[in-house]
Amino acid sequence: MYPTLFHLCKDLFGVDWNFLKPVNSFGFFVAIAFLSAAFLFRKEIIRKEKEGLLYGKLSIAIEGKKASLIELIILFLIGFIIGFKFLYPFYDSSILNDFQHYILSCKGSLFGGFAIGLGVAGQNYYQSEKTKLPEPIKVEKEVKPHEHISNITLLALVFGFLGAKIFAWLEDPVPLSEFLHDPFSGLTIYGGLIAASVACISYIRKQKLHVFHMLDAVSPALMLAYGIGRLGCHFSGDGDWGIKNTAAKPDLISILPDWIWCYDYPNNVINKGIRIQDCMYSDYCYKLATPVFPTPIYEFVICLFIFGLLMYFRKKIKLTGFIFISYLFFNGIERFIIELIRVNETYNLFGLLITQAQIISTLFILTSFIGFRILWKNPRYFD
Repeated sequence: MYPTLFHLCKDLFGVDWNFLKPVNSFGFFVAIAFLSAAFLFRKEIIRKEKEGLLYGKLSIAIEGKKASLIELIILFLIGFIIGFKFLYPFYDSSILNDFQHYILSCKGSLFGGFAIGLGVAGQNYYQSEKTKLPEPIKVEKEVKPHEHISNITLLALVFGFLGAKIFAWLEDPVPLSEFLHDPFSGLTIYGGLIAASVACISYIRKQKLHVFHMLDAVSPALMLAYGIGRLGCHFSGDGDWGIKNTAAKPDLISILPDWIWCYDYPNNVINKGIRIQDCMYSDYCYKLATPVFPTPIYEFVICLFIFGLLMYFRKKIKLTGFIFISYLFFNGIERFIIELIRVNETYNLFGLLITQAQIISTLFILTSFIGFRILWKNPRYFD
């Protein structure tokens, strides 16, 4: 396993690139997932625009206005935070060993903060002075649906993180001090998905875009992003693995590597298990005492298959809402089944032991049944 890109490069190339220590492998794959989803979402929206299913809205823009004091202060503060936090490691590289906790600390470079802050604010002021007019004018511009992607992605990122943390706490309540000690651990994908969906749908409605066409457009991208995110869980060894598996590998999959059937997650990021002798790292030197099902790999493969199905059907079946409803169905089925062999907290619900993810995935499946029934009775209901 490779908790950070530093560990990856050290293992593969034998180099000690300390500047890669802050880049944990889980976050790296999550970033790839977000970028991939945004790219596919944009392409699908543009396709729907060309088909006349989504169209732009007129918006009033003011040209020739000089930068306001509030805008300059906000830009300065953003630049200050970036310079304060991200230039300090050049002065004290030891903080790279615990970068996540450093981010939330008071440590930083005042010189770097003021330099970047003043630079960003000054550049904006200079540009506004070049383009200002004696009298600012109002101009009507068409804002096309795909131009909202950056805002939607940012909303998904912020609310997805908050939702993932909150749902993780609901699943395993801990004291607030422990909850805030490491804000980048203990994330639940479904919590992030639900919170991000509420925020993004609210934004889409506010912009008067067609909600179900937008949901159809994003569904394949969400499935792919979910699968890529699971690769981050696997390569970092963050604890999102399966239950113990000591059974012999079935003959049916005998040609596959042993780690596909059971894996002990050496060098996992949470230091779970027993210590590895002669560990090549100074940290992350543990592996599981008993191998487990590598469920993140199973989910990645299944999600890739579902992604392919959604991409295929998106042009074959023209019913508005069908792709999104199919996404809910396949996503719910996949997650409910994988939970059967996955380590997770369980709830006693009417005498049944069930996980939070199984409760949510069941709601996904039931919602998809309702959606399919509505489409069966009235194929144009969501138009």
